[in-house]
Amino acid sequence: MNTLKSIMIIPLCILTVLITPALAQHVPFRCSVKFDKDFYMPGEKVTIYGTVTFNDNPVEGAKVVVNIKDFGLSGLEATTDSNGNWTLNFRVPDNQKFGTWLVEVEVTYKENSIKMLQKIRIGEASEINEVEILKSRIAELNRENMELKDENQRLQDQIRELKEEVQRLQEAGSRVSFWTLGATALVLVAAALAVFVVYKRRSRPQNSGVIEQCQP
Repeated sequence: MNTLKSIMIIPLCILTVLITPALAQHVPFRCSVKFDKDFYMPGEKVTIYGTVTFNDNPVEGAKVVVNIKDFGLSGLEATTDSNGNWTLNFRVPDNQKFGTWLVEVEVTYKENSIKMLQKIRIGEASEINEVEILKSRIAELNRENMELKDENQRLQDQIRELKEEVQRLQEAGSRVSFWTLGATALVLVAAALAVFVVYKRRSRPQNSGVIEQCQP
């Protein structure tokens, strides 16, 4: 009997040894963290994004909090969409030193929570190809130029709308002036007719009296 128990225990132990690491490696709640660029310069805009999944299915409504203590940034929050995606934007401080810094990302959804660390690189001319730095700066300037163009177009649209409104008011004023002049003219004509009628009425009795006196 003892021999039989020993024979049964050995496979169970082997199975436990094989399954336990696999279970430990399988984390159902996951979050990816990525940056839109490999490195950044001080003052440059950063986009950090990722996807939250549970059992490889996208999670909607998960809360993502990003902290970068070395940048003095904390509590940057985002919420995942229906595809489990999230995105955050921030700028590297203008006086940030060159080097590699840690980004802390915490994700919570209902009773699930995970924390992870990601690295962000603030480039140094001695470490990064000068051409790449120039390309990065040119791309940033192009983005700013596009934003300025959009703002300029918006202002031009507003100016055009204001001009159209002024023209409409001027046309309305012209119509009002025309009708005002017309009404004034009618009043003057009516007044003249009234004066003429009164004059005619007053002049008729005098003429008839003169005629009667002239008759034999």
